[in-house]
Amino acid sequence: MKEDFLFPYTLGYDFVQGLIEQGDWAAVDAAYRNPPVTTEMILHPEKYPDDKPLTVEMPDLTSVIEGEWIEIDRNVMGEWYTYLILARGRSSQFSMDDESSKAAAAGWDGDTYVYYAPEDLSSFLFAWRSTWETPADAEEFFSMSRDYGLARWGIPVQNSNGIVTWDSPVDGRITMRMVGSDILWVMGSSEGLVADALAVIEDFGN
Repeated sequence: MKEDFLFPYTLGYDFVQGLIEQGDWAAVDAAYRNPPVTTEMILHPEKYPDDKPLTVEMPDLTSVIEGEWIEIDRNVMGEWYTYLILARGRSSQFSMDDESSKAAAAGWDGDTYVYYAPEDLSSFLFAWRSTWETPADAEEFFSMSRDYGLARWGIPVQNSNGIVTWDSPVDGRITMRMVGSDILWVMGSSEGLVADALAVIEDFGN
């Protein structure tokens, strides 16, 4: 949270300084009229303003959930939060190397995540779909995601080139899958819930 709160005052400051160096205060005025639309643009000023993110669609997953569940959140992580997940997790025991995390997040090209739960919050379903600028960028992020998972959840029940899955007594079933330039994380309170969600998301993308 501290890193996130400081973002506008550190990396945002660097972004504005870069604008001033390029075009003095007129460039800053222009940025107010055409503000950056992603944290990627702040982190990589050379991508502002032309490198727009791809729109990543995520289907409604309530069809695979039995009972009265609600969609609590649907939003975009962006490059900044993708980096924070890897390098600044809630525990230092599974935080990844800072520079490696920055490099792994740097190929981000768009994402969408959704989070569902019943009213009593006794269960959950989380799905995060991201797309990357190149297959090599996707491979780098997937490899770092696998390392993160190994540190957080231990030995996986499935581990291959394109998919890795864990069963956790705390976090339930976790699956990470890579197809081309797309990465999918799905976490849920049961194996069946995650399997059903994966099937819907994959059908939706075809």
